[in-house]
Amino acid sequence: MREFWKKTIQVLLYGGLEKEQYKRISAEINEANRKSIVVLSTHQ
Repeated sequence: MREFWKKTIQVLLYGGLEKEQYKRISAEINEANRKSIVVLSTHQ
């Protein structure tokens, strides 16, 4: 039963990814967003 709750929490918090995968992907998305904002702000 404990494994069930662990998996349920993992799905709710991280979309089914392992915590480390989630952190890595989040960091990559944040970096890409920062680059997009810089590009968009310089093309006005």
